[in-house]
Amino acid sequence: MTRALLELQLRLLRGRLHRWLRLLRQPRYLLGLLGVALWLGLFLGPALLRAVGGTLRVGGGGLDELLARLPPGTVDGPLTVAAFAAAAVVASGWIIPWRRAALHLNEAEIALLLPAPLRRSQVIAYALLRSQAGVLFGALILVVFASRGSPGQRLALLLVVWLLLTLWDLHAKARDLWHARLREMPRAAALRRRLAVGAGSVLYLGAAGTTLMLAELQARTAAAGVRGRDSLIRYLEALGTQAWETGASTLLAPLRWILAPLLAQGAAERATALLVPAVLLTLHAVWVVRSQARFEDASLERARRLADAAEPAAKLRRTSDRARRRIPFPLPPAGHPAVAIVWKNLLQRGRRRLSATLLLGAAALAAATLAVAFLPALPALRLAEILLVLMGAGGAVLLFLFPLLSGLHLRTDLRTDLLHAEVIRPWPLPGTTLVAAEVAAPVVQAMLRALLGGGLLLGAHTGGWLRGRWSGDALGVKGLPDGWLASLGAPDGVALLALVAGCLPLALGVSAVSTAVQNLAALLFPGWVRLGAVRQKGAARFGQNLLVTWVLFLAVVIGVLPGLALAGAVVAVQWLAGLRLTAWELPILGVVAALPLLVEAAGLIWAAGRAWERLDPGQELLGEA
Repeated sequence: MTRALLELQLRLLRGRLHRWLRLLRQPRYLLGLLGVALWLGLFLGPALLRAVGGTLRVGGGGLDELLARLPPGTVDGPLTVAAFAAAAVVASGWIIPWRRAALHLNEAEIALLLPAPLRRSQVIAYALLRSQAGVLFGALILVVFASRGSPGQRLALLLVVWLLLTLWDLHAKARDLWHARLREMPRAAALRRRLAVGAGSVLYLGAAGTTLMLAELQARTAAAGVRGRDSLIRYLEALGTQAWETGASTLLAPLRWILAPLLAQGAAERATALLVPAVLLTLHAVWVVRSQARFEDASLERARRLADAAEPAAKLRRTSDRARRRIPFPLPPAGHPAVAIVWKNLLQRGRRRLSATLLLGAAALAAATLAVAFLPALPALRLAEILLVLMGAGGAVLLFLFPLLSGLHLRTDLRTDLLHAEVIRPWPLPGTTLVAAEVAAPVVQAMLRALLGGGLLLGAHTGGWLRGRWSGDALGVKGLPDGWLASLGAPDGVALLALVAGCLPLALGVSAVSTAVQNLAALLFPGWVRLGAVRQKGAARFGQNLLVTWVLFLAVVIGVLPGLALAGAVVAVQWLAGLRLTAWELPILGVVAALPLLVEAAGLIWAAGRAWERLDPGQELLGEA
């Protein structure tokens, strides 16, 4: 890194801070910052600390105290499971050839740096240093708002989090440089290397997953005869022991070493645990800086791809004539203009008809259900049980978690259209109607995923029931209290269907609030909200994405708590009257609980509509956002 490049980085950082401070001169930005800081510092931070028992704290009544209270041997098993999850995430990046930029340099930086008298290693080092501002911001967010203790203890946590986030960032860049290098090689040689790495990753994950699953089955058997809290302690102790005996902990040792600093007790043990991640970070830095891959082409491709994301015509040019004829639903020549906006936004996400999407989803659910019912049972590997667990976990994520995060992942709304504010500003629509139409497309997409999630839960239950009728080996969906479905006065399948039907209105309200909050923020704070269809990911964006997720959580909590209180009041009145809860009431309770969320979403849309009517594209910082 030369002095000139370092000076360029410092000037860029100073420019960002200057622009950020200039925005704070406007009352809405200052009040917005104060509101988020109060929410994070006074409410969310302490709530997270209480919820996780201080797992992010270092010393002084934090992690050390928590680990000291746990019985010996109960941490080793969860650490191995976390190591396997990290290994699966890492391996997926090597198996699947994502079209990602090797280094995140924009077109102006490429045009400035490449003709300059600089070595490749210096340009790469500049790109690595460029992401450190975002990495440090993410680490600071975790330390400031999700930890407590003395300044020394927080500094120790900051070092641990920074090291892990930087290692994540370097590994991602090394992997992307490897993929870029393969694109330069002859196809046959690149295919051989890709197949070798992919086969090795699959075999490694298969071996680690199989041994870990055997350890989990043996741990479950060991804890079968124990009740209450002792059952969980016995299960965790057995899981740690069996993971070593089956070889899972040995296979996952590299990932365990990386995660070990988060669970180390005391300064000496923590310093020792940091040695392996620090060595890996150094090796990754040398690997990336000395890479011979042509990062210039990949970085330029990324810059052009980001420009294409802001230009719908570029995406249309890459679409075949046959694909251009596909539409999500027929658009009549006359009708309400809001329907055309929804139609347009759905086209940006995909051109498959909504009816075809529902049919394909139903066919996939039917195939998965039959697979659970009729897959053969092997002595060492129960494929049907694995598939049922995957269906249940995937269904729960799509039905309960994805609606909350839909505002982050589905961006075919005002965050894309504001890049063309001068085009849509003259549209003869009231602001509230326009915003409601913009919000509708992401909500429709979120509800399709929620329907798929509910279908996965029902398919898992149906497949397990069919398996019991066919072979006597009945399987059930885990996660609900034992006997709870049977207490609803209906067969388990009918009760589960009623539960899913009751959750769908809540998913609708949560996704509407999640998307409406994002659109309102884009109109109120265009200098802070990143516009465009592409969501930024990676370690450098970890802190910003974390902040946005916490703000979404606040907005959803505001609507969920009154809804749950209303539903709880209905159940309490019914209980006082001597009537028990039945399955047919669950959809009605879901609608009652969703009403405050829908009212909140309507209020957010109304506020965003007022902000749209006051918007002057010539005075806003849309280009800088």
